[in-house]
Amino acid sequence: MTEIGKGKTLKRHEVLKTLESIKDDCTEKLVTRNEATGILLNLEKQKTAVMAVVWNVFLERINKVNVQIQTSIVDLITVIDFNESLCKFFVDERRNFKYFEEKAMELSVSKQYTKDMEKRQSKRKKNYDETPDEKMRLTASDTFRVNTFLVFMDRLVSELEIRQKAYNRFNEKF
Repeated sequence: MTEIGKGKTLKRHEVLKTLESIKDDCTEKLVTRNEATGILLNLEKQKTAVMAVVWNVFLERINKVNVQIQTSIVDLITVIDFNESLCKFFVDERRNFKYFEEKAMELSVSKQYTKDMEKRQSKRKKNYDETPDEKMRLTASDTFRVNTFLVFMDRLVSELEIRQKAYNRFNEKF
């Protein structure tokens, strides 16, 4: 797994510092200050930090593969191999949510997911024919992992597999 570079962490802090200064600057338009406040609030969320870590790792790997593919001496078989290795990488990273979450803890201002901070749990009204069984409640971390991270990962792998099939069909013609 790729470690997050210190330079990227510093840039994140610079962005947060800049947004804070815009938010507090009375010479800025109210709309601009409100937008800065909204962006700042979103950047402070745990799930935003997790996705920032995920994207950082993934884009670094994608960039390395693209640099190799774009060399003038690469052939189609090599491109197919690179794409296959990239797909395998993403399948393997699918199991590493805890790693991404731990790295995000270092970046995030908020150490909890938004759902964890809510005081009241909403309850769904039961229909007359439903049994009073309590369905399994997921933690906010698990909810984010299941509803966002895994969906994102599955879609990414699916798109790479589509590309892989296209490369294989093209290779069969030659």
